[in-house]
Amino acid sequence: MAIVANSVTLLQDIAERWHEGMNGNGMKINTGPGKIEFMVVSRREHDCQLSMGRQQINKTVLVEFLRLGPGESLCGLVEVFQKHLREFCTRVLRAALPKVGANIPIPKDINMKELTAVLAQVQTLWREGDSPKLGDDDVRRVCSVLVSAEYCEEMTGRLESKLKERSPVSLANTISLAQEQDLFHAVLAQCIALLVTHVECLCEPALTSMVKMNWMMEQTGDQSPYVTAIAQHISSSVPLVRHNLHTSRKYFTRFCDKLAAAIVNKFVQQLYKCRPISGVGCEQLLLDCHALKAVMLQLPVVNSQVRRDPPQAYTRMVGRGMARAELVLQKQRLTTCPMFAIVGDKLVEGQGDCCHPILK
Repeated sequence: MAIVANSVTLLQDIAERWHEGMNGNGMKINTGPGKIEFMVVSRREHDCQLSMGRQQINKTVLVEFLRLGPGESLCGLVEVFQKHLREFCTRVLRAALPKVGANIPIPKDINMKELTAVLAQVQTLWREGDSPKLGDDDVRRVCSVLVSAEYCEEMTGRLESKLKERSPVSLANTISLAQEQDLFHAVLAQCIALLVTHVECLCEPALTSMVKMNWMMEQTGDQSPYVTAIAQHISSSVPLVRHNLHTSRKYFTRFCDKLAAAIVNKFVQQLYKCRPISGVGCEQLLLDCHALKAVMLQLPVVNSQVRRDPPQAYTRMVGRGMARAELVLQKQRLTTCPMFAIVGDKLVEGQGDCCHPILK
């Protein structure tokens, strides 16, 4: 079928233009009857234009197919769409990601359970030392792939709806592009994981340094150096991600949620390792906890020229996470005095009354 053959050729052209654009200027796609043109544009614009070009090809093929053939033949066309959507996801989007994390194979017939297993494998490799070291250009590239995958996922759902709409009722229930949508969702999840782990790795040395500090101190001071270091890493890395995901607020919010959760969880883990510690040391950690909470609350809007409050759901999530850290420190502060040990245990277990006279 000539239309399908043209689709294969155009897919190859798009893959080549994508990688050319990653090394220099981008290519803007203009589609028309029987032609596809490329014009030089900025790299940032060309990423989404390539995805739009792929979807425009799908639309053109569907329109021409319905004009030339009956609706009963749509099943064959659906298989063609499935094949080339998968190839576009693999040969264009995933191939454009930095090598770290992109070399983890995604199952052919992906489902959410398998996707979770794949991402867990990626995180395990990073924890074992193969952490993503991304430069600014790599971060921009990951964001570009994320925006393109988001667009493709949305348009694949619309394509499925259009195919069902144009097919006979007897065939509508057999048409599904859900697995192809899952593939694009897998790319989205992989991009988020790359970005989160990149910033998390920047903050890792500061969090690790907590256990090397002397917490048998006699007086408290300003916030500890590790809190200042975390704040600096966040203020230098998050604005770049926010700027490149300004059209994908949903996924920037998800990035912030996962990054904040990762840092807070790591902070709580490190608290248990801060030994030995005095009562004054616990007070210093409580001051650091409050300072870190302020940093995390401002994470989505750090260095933003537009004044806006972080999402309420994000604020509640950070509040719950830091409350855990405060409980750990309250318990530790109480257990530094033997007569308060039992009270401290019950406070952390949620059995104690926070308003008990002994705690006032």
